[in-house]
Amino acid sequence: MKIIPQKNQSSKTMENPQNLSNKITTKLRKSKIFRNFTYSKNIDNIEVFKFLPPPAIKGAFNEGGGFEDEYLIVGFDTEFHFDENKKKDFLTYQFYIENFDTGYFFVCENGEELSFRDILLFFNKEFKYKKFIFIAHFGIVDYKKFKDYELILMNCKLNMKTIFGKFKLEVYDNNRNLKKFDIVIKDSMLLAGGGGLKGVGKVIGIEKIEIGDNIKRMKEFFKENFDKFVDYAMNDAVIAVKFFKYFTKTLVEVLKMDKNDILRVNTASSIGEVYFSKLLEQKGIDNKEFTGVSEIKNVYWNQKLGKLMKFVKVDFDEEMKIWEKGYYGGRNETFLFGVFNQAFYDYDIKNAYPLAMLSIQDVDWNNRIDITNEDVYKLKWNDLGFLYLKFEFNDDVKYPMFPIETDRGIVFVKKGTTIVTIPEFLTALNNGMLKSYYIKDGIKFKKKDSLTIPDFIKGVIEERSKYKKGTLENTIWKLIANSFYGKTAQGLTGKKTLDLRATIENKEKKYKKVGKSKITNHFIAGYITGVIRSLVSEYMHYFSKEGIKVVNVTTDGFMIDTKLSDDELKGIGFLTKKFSKVRKLNLGDDEILELKHWSDKKARNVVVKTRGYWLEPVKKDDVVLIARAGIQTKSVESQYDDDFEKRKAVYKFLTENFLKANYNVKYIQKNLYNIGDVLVGNVEDIFEFEREVSMNFDYDFKRKPSVYYDDEIVFERKSYVKLKIEDTKPWESVEEFKEVKNAYEKFIKHKTNVNKVQKSEELEKFFEYVKLQKYSDSQVHKMEQVILTKIIFVLLLKGFSNKEIAEILNIDVKKVEKRKYSKTFKKIQEKGIKKISQEEYDEVFKIWIDKNINDRNIKNLIKNELVLNENNDEEDYFEVVIKKSLNDF
Repeated sequence: MKIIPQKNQSSKTMENPQNLSNKITTKLRKSKIFRNFTYSKNIDNIEVFKFLPPPAIKGAFNEGGGFEDEYLIVGFDTEFHFDENKKKDFLTYQFYIENFDTGYFFVCENGEELSFRDILLFFNKEFKYKKFIFIAHFGIVDYKKFKDYELILMNCKLNMKTIFGKFKLEVYDNNRNLKKFDIVIKDSMLLAGGGGLKGVGKVIGIEKIEIGDNIKRMKEFFKENFDKFVDYAMNDAVIAVKFFKYFTKTLVEVLKMDKNDILRVNTASSIGEVYFSKLLEQKGIDNKEFTGVSEIKNVYWNQKLGKLMKFVKVDFDEEMKIWEKGYYGGRNETFLFGVFNQAFYDYDIKNAYPLAMLSIQDVDWNNRIDITNEDVYKLKWNDLGFLYLKFEFNDDVKYPMFPIETDRGIVFVKKGTTIVTIPEFLTALNNGMLKSYYIKDGIKFKKKDSLTIPDFIKGVIEERSKYKKGTLENTIWKLIANSFYGKTAQGLTGKKTLDLRATIENKEKKYKKVGKSKITNHFIAGYITGVIRSLVSEYMHYFSKEGIKVVNVTTDGFMIDTKLSDDELKGIGFLTKKFSKVRKLNLGDDEILELKHWSDKKARNVVVKTRGYWLEPVKKDDVVLIARAGIQTKSVESQYDDDFEKRKAVYKFLTENFLKANYNVKYIQKNLYNIGDVLVGNVEDIFEFEREVSMNFDYDFKRKPSVYYDDEIVFERKSYVKLKIEDTKPWESVEEFKEVKNAYEKFIKHKTNVNKVQKSEELEKFFEYVKLQKYSDSQVHKMEQVILTKIIFVLLLKGFSNKEIAEILNIDVKKVEKRKYSKTFKKIQEKGIKKISQEEYDEVFKIWIDKNINDRNIKNLIKNELVLNENNDEEDYFEVVIKKSLNDF
């Protein structure tokens, strides 16, 4: 890509800083970090300062990586201020050159913007480098501050809402000389696996500088405390680049990676993929052979050239590919609802993903074995493979364990048809859970006597144990173990990400599927998640037999109301005991569960929905779990320094809002506009915005409430009446589950969109509403319009005005007037209301009326007018008179 120079570029050397505005020169001397500075020059009326850091920063982590001679390594950050109209009226750019321990500070007091072209030419002139590595933290916000930011984005990929990339750029300087540059974009947030710059700084021993509320008034802060502003701004660029150097140094020294390997590592999750591929290469194992993929030749029509073109892609053949549907994520369900005054215990499978991977034997992907009902005896607990089957669980199985994918996530129902992994099938079979099954199709592979993945995982775990917890070395080894699974599953779910280039070119949001990694394999990924689902499901089945209450299950763990014995931690059935042996053989201990969180027996624990439950912190040493159901609580936590006080405050905030939950339970949520909104012109920049959002505390109906009642609760001296679901049962089928979920979405749309099922009466109303769903959407709509019209007619008969009727029904008065002119209304005027039976009222009208009308007297009035009274079918004198007047209307 070539860039033509812009006009009026100024690069003249400016006067000595002593002759500049006092706001900069004198205050810079107070800077604690960057005292040694010179006034460098000016680019397009933007002032540039050059800094030399103190000895504490200079030279840190210079060794390792091997990039210094070839690449200029540039830490990058910006500070900015938006006026009340969200327009930039102030901006600074900070660059820290790691190779030479030198900082550059660009001041744009009136919101002027540099171009990326300017920076490349500037540093090329300063240092003569033609290859650059730019490293920022959540850099997409900063790269957007270049006026030619699209040049960068078009050549980058999006991950975790920020970017990385590697590309070439051709730029003309002011003398029209062509300059060719190699650009690498890295992000310390991606490399660190997420989180803020403060955590990244801790890893390398450089503390992030905090400026409190000044973060909201950067322009004023710049003017009032320029020295502190410089310390804060430059320090962020320093942390990003120093972390990158420390990170690359660690990859070289600990993982023995070379420069090319490091350039391939763009995210924390990619470390495992790169490292594993490197080990395969060292062992002389072909990556394609190991993962079972092959080169597939294909053709496509090239519209531009007007001919067929050949291409080769690496993927599974069709016979293998059809089984991708057998890959599912984790099991996530909540089985209760309400406030529970008792101790809860939250257990996790220890090292769940590595544990599952320790049992994987290498297989010959070309030696495929078909499975039918007659071949069940051939199946082994650690076979890689899938079964496509029809199933039904026994009536006494409280927690069926076969996953079925729906458009609303995974559901576990009593009977149906699905694809399961072999460990899942054998766990259900050996625990006597299945009433019947029929295997329609199945596949497994012949095992080899090698253990490539277990050897890899064991090596990673052993290496990690050499380093202290919290160090970067320990963290990297942990990331390798945990991210390996993620890379085997990459590209299997159909997940899409924003296509930056296509979005820029088309000026509308364009998406593309996340591509597969070099080690993507649905049999391996499916086996890993299948094993973990099987382990938690076997425990849950055991709990149901032992009378232990299960609160929830979340991927690799569960919460229960009983503390387990030491023996129970080592397994309780077919599969859990096998994996206890796997742990013992490979890791030296046989406990597959560990207690992660717990609450005091006096605690009032709140359970709402999947990933929405919080334990009350009673004592300081209680390690409570708070899953916020997507609700932001930072504003609450920020008021406290003590962790215990923070947990108490968050618990109180969530509990109070849960107990008083109605349509008006709202809070201010903070979010960032994303780059897609910027690229299509919805907003001018990436900045924080606030919006009022509702908190939805309704149960999610992944299970069917079976035991429920209203519970009286006193909290903070206030009394509440709240629905309590003591027990649930599985849905009979996927169809029943979807019917209820569809009904709920429609049920909450009227009046408000949240918190419609907070009492037992409301739950019963909802179940009555579900009955209506046997009708089609158009039938329901038509029926509701008829009901509405009849009710309006009845209320008019009783002397209510249009305005009063609108208030009773909570609708616009114009809608009342519109129904009065409808065909249905005219038909009623002509023939009168056709009275209905009590049964029809209960099945149709009562559900609608209960949902939409709160006044009991109005409900009774309407019922008396609509329902046929078999003992008295004569019309009332007053009704005849009123009806006549309506006819005259």
